[in-house]
Amino acid sequence: MASSAATKTSIHPQMIRPAIDLTQLSTYLVNVGIGTFDANFNSPEVYYLHRDTGSELAWTQCEECLSPGHHCFPQKDPPFPNTKSKSYQHLPCKGHPLCLPNQCIGDSCSINMAFMDEIAFVCTIDSTNMDYGGEENLPDDGHDFNTYLRFGEDIPKEIAGSQTTTLLHLKDWKVYYRLWFYFYAPHYNELISNLEEHFSGSSNLNRMEGAFDICYLRLVPEGYDGLPNMTFHLRNNANLEIGPEQIFYVGKQLPSWTEFFC
Repeated sequence: MASSAATKTSIHPQMIRPAIDLTQLSTYLVNVGIGTFDANFNSPEVYYLHRDTGSELAWTQCEECLSPGHHCFPQKDPPFPNTKSKSYQHLPCKGHPLCLPNQCIGDSCSINMAFMDEIAFVCTIDSTNMDYGGEENLPDDGHDFNTYLRFGEDIPKEIAGSQTTTLLHLKDWKVYYRLWFYFYAPHYNELISNLEEHFSGSSNLNRMEGAFDICYLRLVPEGYDGLPNMTFHLRNNANLEIGPEQIFYVGKQLPSWTEFFC
């Protein structure tokens, strides 16, 4: 898997090359089109999905969640109009390789899943077209989709200035990969000590107790300004520099709405 800057070149229809945007919450958004519709209807419906490489499941809400007795998660765009999509169909309960035994709602295959952030849901599994599209199809709505994810043979063999390192495949969790680096206690303690020294010279900060090992209140809001980058030294002499948006959490403390970071 690799990322590369978006270009005006055409995208091969058999290659999955989703355009992505990094948000301030350190999550990646992917712009995708879902469904097949008649000419008088938007084809496909465009949504922003959270690209979670640690999960096998890609999901969005269908309009059936609006029916009596059902419940929709809050979202800005209307749920996917599954009843109007010609490529939409329920996966059958029996005999389909994606349907787990004893997980059905009526005659439809379903899934029951809980995430680490305590979001849990039960839903039916469906099949429909998903289109990752090209740069010419991206909406102009404030998102900066200037990078594509590439997979397999679509990854260029050599990219000028690129670095590579080893990924570890976890035996017990087939969907997870890890980079080869660890924070051993002495090194982590040294990192915290260096951060404390770095922030000690600021008259805008007061140390606070928080959910993390190091947190500060700010007298004057600064956002991510003044927060340092961090460089991880990986195998194969690769260096991964991470910006403050991916290292620190900046929030507001109630009831005073005083800014803090951890």
